[in-house]
Amino acid sequence: MKRIVFFLFLLFHLFAYSQFSEDFTDTNLTENPEWFGNLDKFTVEDGWLQLNDSSAAGSGLKAYLSTGSVAIAGAEWQISVSANTNLTSGNYVRFYLVANKQNLTENLQGYFVMAGGTAKECALYRQEGNTTTKIIDGTDDRISGTLPLNFSLKVERSTDGEWSLYSKTAAETAFYEEGSVVDKTFTEACYSGVYVYYSSSNKFNYKFDDIVVTGNPYVPTSQNIVRHDIIFSEIMADPEPQIELPKAEYVELYNRTDSLLDLSGWKFSVGEKDAIINEGIIPAKGFLLLCAETNRLLFDGNIAKVSAFPTLTNSGQLLTLKNRNNEIVSWVEYSDKWYGNDAFKKDGGWSLERIDNTNLNVDEHNWKPSVSTKGGTPCAVNSVADRAEDFLEPKITAVEFVSASVLKIHFNKEMNAATLSNLQNYRADMDAVVLANVLSPKNNAVELTLDQEITEDELLTMAIENLSCISGFPLAENVHFAIPQSVDSRFVVINEILFNPVGDGVDFVEIYNRSDKTVNLSQLFLTKRKGDVFDVKNALTDMAVLFFPNEYLTLTTSPETVCSQFTCADGSKFMTVSLPSLPDDDGNIVVMLNNGKIIDELNTLPKCTIRYCKTAKVCHWNVSIRHCQPTTQKRGILLRKSRD
Repeated sequence: MKRIVFFLFLLFHLFAYSQFSEDFTDTNLTENPEWFGNLDKFTVEDGWLQLNDSSAAGSGLKAYLSTGSVAIAGAEWQISVSANTNLTSGNYVRFYLVANKQNLTENLQGYFVMAGGTAKECALYRQEGNTTTKIIDGTDDRISGTLPLNFSLKVERSTDGEWSLYSKTAAETAFYEEGSVVDKTFTEACYSGVYVYYSSSNKFNYKFDDIVVTGNPYVPTSQNIVRHDIIFSEIMADPEPQIELPKAEYVELYNRTDSLLDLSGWKFSVGEKDAIINEGIIPAKGFLLLCAETNRLLFDGNIAKVSAFPTLTNSGQLLTLKNRNNEIVSWVEYSDKWYGNDAFKKDGGWSLERIDNTNLNVDEHNWKPSVSTKGGTPCAVNSVADRAEDFLEPKITAVEFVSASVLKIHFNKEMNAATLSNLQNYRADMDAVVLANVLSPKNNAVELTLDQEITEDELLTMAIENLSCISGFPLAENVHFAIPQSVDSRFVVINEILFNPVGDGVDFVEIYNRSDKTVNLSQLFLTKRKGDVFDVKNALTDMAVLFFPNEYLTLTTSPETVCSQFTCADGSKFMTVSLPSLPDDDGNIVVMLNNGKIIDELNTLPKCTIRYCKTAKVCHWNVSIRHCQPTTQKRGILLRKSRD
């Protein structure tokens, strides 16, 4: 019963706090309601709130008063204004309807009506930080004429987020509708108030009266959305040359749930550039298309209203979708490599489509270029839709050194965040993990903080267990962690090279850590020699990935392609890198430090041949190629004969 009483009390308090009426007849600015801000720059005279900045000097001056108000649902705001000056871009009034901050001169989120500006109009704006966007364009020269300018403003907002703006001049008896718009970007209402931008010559020329606010606070509808309930299902990053679809970029979302969902106020990001979904309802098992506002009418179907739709990079980029609480709901890092060998479609006009909407692993195997004759299937079932289950087992791909007490573990796919953040899943003999920070938005790495620093000569072994990936596959593995040491010549050697692959194969270079030192791979670069001059350096990685004693590492542009042609043993280590060109007849490969010191170098011989068999495996020093039956001669694989 106590909980019910408290809940009713809270609702009553919010309802009371959401509305107020102020006619300034009591001349009191500190209660009923209480005003905050530049109280020293305002006074009450003859029942009007008047700007009274007696010490004003210069131009570009600001003054504001705000009061608490949470009205935004089924709400109405009114104010009367008297300005004894022309309202221009240097002298104007803002009537803040909704603001999330008390100080109306700061960067904030909210909505305001601007009276004045170069168009001398009444217009409704949305404010995001220090960016203001006009969402209702008022009638030009509406607020002009004989001084003083006396007018009233009224704004209504429905529970569905439809705003309507009205104005009334002194000569009019009824309000004139300036326009309407649906905008549900912000639903948090904390303050309302007045803001004046003025020059010193107008320090007494603004008056306000009859400020009335009614309505209810926003009560969010619980949608119980979890990660990947909404997914990216189609991407048109390069619409040119045009086929049949509009020549416009778009991104399609799919609702995997059985419920209609409101995505209004959600954030769609392309890299670091954000866009707000102002209006977007996505039906159960249905689609919602995101595109630039200027292109909305070009498409048929369920099209969202999006502010400042970012440009999609043709080559690929990270896309993220966040809910109103700024939580990641979905992500995808698309790439033009997902077109595979289809150079025709990669050239433009064809979208990338998700194959299986039940497969939550975000990788290229679940995406294909559209096969629709239109070039894509916006707001419709994808043309490549099929079963494409996730069979990829989770693996640890790298351990990165952050500091003597912090390591970062990288995985080959998205992991279950709850298992990554559980400290009980990490066990080391002497050191305990005190913090596990899951790296968003991909959840494919975790940063672990130890309770103490390891020493320079210490090798920490950690047992990792009870982790699982996004598809529920388990992972249990041991990892090592150490402080990396400086690299000297021959610490790392080139152990194997493939420079003339079969068919659609790719080159690779395998390196081996023959020392007893832990190496930071970000110190190493691949290049090739041109006489006494070296070619462009290719960094192995920009992260401090650890390369431990007696480990092998295969460097290639496509680990999956290598493993499709060779048998890769469990635990094989790969790194995706850009390799120097490796000529088929005669070449050179160099491992070096950034300071030019050579760690190892290999010259391939012209027309080098070895025994080759169809079942050949990736060979290490202790594996002989002669274990295969010598069926043919094949040029292109060269093994070093000696570790020394």
